[in-house]
Amino acid sequence: MGNYVDFDYGMYFYLIPLMVGAQFLIGLVLSYIRLNYGINWAIIFHGVYNAIFILPAVYFYEG
Repeated sequence: MGNYVDFDYGMYFYLIPLMVGAQFLIGLVLSYIRLNYGINWAIIFHGVYNAIFILPAVYFYEG
């Protein structure tokens, strides 16, 4: 839960399973890819997954 800054856990406690669940699920997917296809494919998938979230944030940043 340390990934989220300025998040009011008391007020939005019902979102915690969703946030942790998403991280857990992608961890399972990366583990599956690592065990069946190798570390290189897991690294590539992880990079693509991060790029999906980072590129729009960089593109639409208005700071």
